[in-house]
Amino acid sequence: MQSRMCHFGLFLNAGLKYSNNIMTVEEKIVQCVRELPPEDQEKVREFAEDLQRRKAERPPLRSLEGLWAKYDFDLTDEDIKEARREMWGNFPRDF
Repeated sequence: MQSRMCHFGLFLNAGLKYSNNIMTVEEKIVQCVRELPPEDQEKVREFAEDLQRRKAERPPLRSLEGLWAKYDFDLTDEDIKEARREMWGNFPRDF
């Protein structure tokens, strides 16, 4: 029964009530892992390492400004506002 509580408790929120103390997600994870048999603890470790590896392998996000730099155009806030007015101008208002 305790392992089910760990399983569901992990995803509820970061501050979990436990014996009048607030537990962080990290503390809750450690508590749950300690209750697992050694072979399952190893699986959790492998999973955590895989998450870290995938995070490290993500390419950095590129700025849209940099992607559009090769195109010669100038888009102002007023251009965007005008396009929105044109697009939504005939939209029915009586919903």
